[in-house]
This record gives sequence, C-alpha cells and structure tokens, in this order.
Amino acid sequence: MSGGKCPNISGLMFDRESQEGLKRIKRDILRLTVLSIIFSTGTMYSIFRKLTLPSVAISISKNDWEIFAEGMSTISKLQRRAIEFEAIKQANRHSSDAKQRQFWEAVLNGCWEK
Repeated sequence: MSGGKCPNISGLMFDRESQEGLKRIKRDILRLTVLSIIFSTGTMYSIFRKLTLPSVAISISKNDWEIFAEGMSTISKLQRRAIEFEAIKQANRHSSDAKQRQFWEAVLNGCWEK
C-alpha cells in the first residue's frame, strides 16, 4: 500500500472497543486461515486420490486447478471483507477520537495489506 494512504499516527492509544475490534479481526483471520487449510487439503486430496500405487502419473485437469484457485481466492476475499467490516464499524464508533478514527480508516484503505 502506498505511503500516502498509510499515515504515521503517533500517540495512538486504543480504547476497549478498538482492542476488542482488533481481537475480532485476529479471530476471524485465524478461522478463515484454518478454513483455507481444510479446503486446500480437501482439494489436494481429491486431486491426489487419483494416484494409484502401480502408477506414478496422474492427471490433474484444468478444472481441478480452477476449483482450487477459486476456493483459495474466496478465503482471501472473506478475510478482506471481515477486516473491512470491523474497520468501518470501528471508524464510525470513534468519530470523536481523531487518532483511532484515522487508524481504522487506514485499515479500511488497506494499510494492513502488503
């Protein structure tokens, strides 16, 4: 994310609501990460179950990869949406606290992404 959208915020102190919001984001990311592991393991199993002991060659169709990629991209979208939802909620709650609002708006603008 560009430096113009990601401000430096000095002296930021999170209140209880912000701390709870950060905990919810961590919890949601963890849950969705576990879901992505389960999904990818299941997808990879369905691909590699085609492997039989006498043979070493298997066929992985374009469709197999498309299903895998679509599922993995959905997890990422869900993580992003969970973070955005919490950021909007927190920014609205902190309309009278400029630093916390600035932080949550930066989160909403994607400053948490690489």
